[in-house]
Amino acid sequence: MTKNIWQPLPKIVLPSPVFTLAAGHNGIWAGGTGGVAWYPGPVQESIDQPGNEDGSRWQTRNSALQISLVTALTYIEGLLLAGSIEGIAYSQDEGRHWRQADLEDGVAAITAFALSPHFSVDHTAVAATIENGILRTDDGGLSWTNASFGLENFEVTALAWFTGSTVLAATSDGIYRSSNAGRAWRRVYAGEELGIDTIAYLSDKILLATMENGDLLRSVDSGTHWSIDESGLHDIHILSLLIPPTQHSRETLFVGTFERGLLCSHDAGQHWETVYNDVVLSLIASDTTLYAGTNTGISVSVDAGQTWRGLPYPPIHDLRHLFVYKGQPLLSGAYAGVTHYTGFDWQILTGLPQILTATAIAPDDSLLLSSAEGFTRISVEDIKGYVGREYNGEAHAYTQSGPYGNGQTIGLLTFRKSGSSWQAWAASEDGRLLLRSDDRGTTWQSLQPPFGILPLVTLQAFPQRLVAATYDPRQYHVCIWSSLDDGETWERGLEVETQWPLVATCADPPIVTISSIMLLQDASGQWNRVSIGSNSGMIRRVVSIRRNDQDNSTNTTLIALTTTDLQRSDDWGASWQQDNGELSAEQIIDIAVDETYLYVLLSGGQIARREM
Repeated sequence: MTKNIWQPLPKIVLPSPVFTLAAGHNGIWAGGTGGVAWYPGPVQESIDQPGNEDGSRWQTRNSALQISLVTALTYIEGLLLAGSIEGIAYSQDEGRHWRQADLEDGVAAITAFALSPHFSVDHTAVAATIENGILRTDDGGLSWTNASFGLENFEVTALAWFTGSTVLAATSDGIYRSSNAGRAWRRVYAGEELGIDTIAYLSDKILLATMENGDLLRSVDSGTHWSIDESGLHDIHILSLLIPPTQHSRETLFVGTFERGLLCSHDAGQHWETVYNDVVLSLIASDTTLYAGTNTGISVSVDAGQTWRGLPYPPIHDLRHLFVYKGQPLLSGAYAGVTHYTGFDWQILTGLPQILTATAIAPDDSLLLSSAEGFTRISVEDIKGYVGREYNGEAHAYTQSGPYGNGQTIGLLTFRKSGSSWQAWAASEDGRLLLRSDDRGTTWQSLQPPFGILPLVTLQAFPQRLVAATYDPRQYHVCIWSSLDDGETWERGLEVETQWPLVATCADPPIVTISSIMLLQDASGQWNRVSIGSNSGMIRRVVSIRRNDQDNSTNTTLIALTTTDLQRSDDWGASWQQDNGELSAEQIIDIAVDETYLYVLLSGGQIARREM
């Protein structure tokens, strides 16, 4: 490999749940735990093409996308809207570039969109949320205001808008109807302790909705009155509902279920048959093609749902954290788990707890994971035998369920070497839980966090102090906290006004960054402000490596990933040079380094490396 030339490693292809789908005239978009990807059309012509198993036709569409877990997508006339637990983003170039929408409520978890039938004229749409009721836009998705007047329950699961100004909303306590384009709502059906999961139009008069227990509701007067329909779908969990466009019979409908796979009815829900044996999370139709988003990817039918073919896995997994472990890259994600490069291919570490909230490499090279179940530690010896098999959890790995509880999860981990042992600190991202271990993570004790209600964005152990940072999203304010007694007591320190919520740190040498500012501690213990380049943007990540030069002297190299480029310093931050070569900073998700290589994690899960 030639120095300064990026060498791609084998592409990572992983199954991943597809929570939402959207179709356009030239392809489809898929949304999941790691963002958005696009598959060019015509899809029905490409699914039988040989050599497409690696998913090379898929393109990630995450450039400047500030939301991660995408739960809702909709597309119309060049505008793509994406909803997530963090809010709404919009793209006016089919997902190539994104901007964050302005929400009156600040942050809202989105479950569904519905567009006005006259969107090209009135630019109006509504969005369903988990806790904020209904949001409404009349400027094409750029800004959203709360439009929940009349709602008695603010957990909205689905929306339907077919003609005129009548909109239907499914909630956890029933069905609501708006006759003025989503400005105000009136409950038209009470769920009697059973929430409504999905809702859709059969025609301008006839609507169907599904309840939590699988019962089917029907309305024949545009949603004004509802009655339970004897559909034979009792006691199942319905995840998705689709009534295909008019090319299919308006009597045909599909429901995705957890227990019975994908069901189809050709008589408006009177009788059902299983047409696909998989858990279907999302359903869309485009012309004569049906698309089903499953727990692992996307399946396609071109014959009205009678037969199905799988597309290659879309690159929407959430492997977003990159480490170098024993000379090879290792990746982790909350839902994707941990994947390790063997030198030849990528292997998944199986049997790990579900939904990892933090991953870190401890000073003894063990892997420390956090989940809702507690901490799990895997030793170096076990990593080698852990790949590709179900781990029995008996040797060096362990899980503990405490001491944290009450729904708390750990999101931040940091370590400090102490002789032949090491200490560890762990914290929740809401700043309300702070733990310390003095025995290599075997036992943990609770500490009193001083951070109040503000989110904790970093926790870093330095040789003589512990540093944390909080971020106030309403005041756009970062505050640095410091502890000199291992987290027992804390002192409030530097405060900076910034709209950049990330505070990157590095343990050796001690570095703390705020916005575009880098604070670096020199050998005398003095903190100095360092400038990175002339226009380097906001700092996202900082890594370092100590290397022995040819004259046996030790040199420290710093690598900083910013919003505009990758910067490198070989003189303790005194001077910097751009180091990303042909790669765009927008492509880079994370970086890691060892004595031999600089590694970059690119959008879509591609790993590349270059000699140091």
